[in-house]
Amino acid sequence: MQNLYFGDAPSMRDKPEWMRQDSVRTSVEQALKKFDEEHHLTSFCGAVRRIDDHYVTPVIQIPNSLFLQYPPLEHQPLRKGNNQNGYRSLIHSDMAAVLHEATEGLNKPEPGRFSHRGMREAEEILRIAAKNFMHTPGLSTNGTACMTISLLR
Repeated sequence: MQNLYFGDAPSMRDKPEWMRQDSVRTSVEQALKKFDEEHHLTSFCGAVRRIDDHYVTPVIQIPNSLFLQYPPLEHQPLRKGNNQNGYRSLIHSDMAAVLHEATEGLNKPEPGRFSHRGMREAEEILRIAAKNFMHTPGLSTNGTACMTISLLR
């Protein structure tokens, strides 16, 4: 991101903050790697937000055994000009949707307070995740993802 230049002044002004947020998220992911390996977990980190003098990122940890039960698609490198390949599984898409909700909660005044009233219902989050996951075949670099998804039970 350091070598990335935006064509508008507001984005260039915000870029240092985005770099700090990216650095925090990367650091949290690195710090959790050893713990995840020792405890057979996978950690998912949400977007970073500044709250007072602290940078905060929501984290969800799930057991790796879940991925044995529901194997994800193979990891695909990004194509040139494409910033995403979609989600490797419905589980990955679910985690992204829940983390998005958590990040939105961090944007509210007094984050964490009265959170029980502000979040979407589980069924709505699942619908959002399923819809996002269904875009994966179109973002794939080849037809393998489409075939794999069509064979899922």
